[in-house]
Amino acid sequence: MQWSIIVVGIVVVLSLIIGSRDSRDLPILKVGDTFPAIEFSNLNNEKIDIAQYMGKPMLINLWASWCTPCINELPLLNEAQQFVSGVEIVAINMGETALEIEPFQARYDLTMPILLDLQLQMKQLFQVSGYPVSIMITGEGTIQSIVLGEITDFNKLLEDLNSLSEN
Repeated sequence: MQWSIIVVGIVVVLSLIIGSRDSRDLPILKVGDTFPAIEFSNLNNEKIDIAQYMGKPMLINLWASWCTPCINELPLLNEAQQFVSGVEIVAINMGETALEIEPFQARYDLTMPILLDLQLQMKQLFQVSGYPVSIMITGEGTIQSIVLGEITDFNKLLEDLNSLSEN
């Protein structure tokens, strides 16, 4: 009787370990790595491969509508795109649907592309534990920097974006 309980326990543990290998097998990305091609949905439920934005520098912002620092930061990023040419700013919402995001987009008049990461791929790729997170990527697709937390200094943001566009 005890052996059968031990065997069942081992089988359960092994199945949990093996069964949990799906998205956890994604590599953890860091500065200097090449940003991978990943597919997301836009607010019209169209599939968008992030690679379509590659070829020029890009800032990817990971955010959620319930996140107060994100609410503060997104209008700043939206405004920054008017002052910096040659850098694509893309907002990737983490885990929310288009129905949840559209009122937020309208309220803050966000004009940057907004993509939906319903599977939280980016959270896993970057081991994100809080939002917002901003990822600066060179035109060649190399991750130049990762900013954890809210960007509050508009002038520093413009400086960083201009520097990114010059590289």
